[in-house]
Amino acid sequence: MHVAKYFPEAYEGRLPQNGGEFSIVEVATGMEIGPILFRRGVWALTPLGIECLKMVYQITKDRFDESDWYDHMEEKGWVNMEDFSSVLNAGRDFVRLGII
Repeated sequence: MHVAKYFPEAYEGRLPQNGGEFSIVEVATGMEIGPILFRRGVWALTPLGIECLKMVYQITKDRFDESDWYDHMEEKGWVNMEDFSSVLNAGRDFVRLGII
């Protein structure tokens, strides 16, 4: 059964990519990203960790507690920090609760 049935909010909306606009399912499938449990903007929380839906960029869940993520990501001009922070915080909660 498709995970979007259980986490529909994570799959809502569309994203621009390769000159077109695609559903989250299409983008995730094309990038071979696993089930999305939580998403804000281009940042998706999966069972593996955080994955970007804009380009190949992954943070594995075992690295969520590293203290410099906010400083590191702020240096990147393309990162929406509000979206990234929301997904990182959710990821930390999911790990702490044993969900991922």
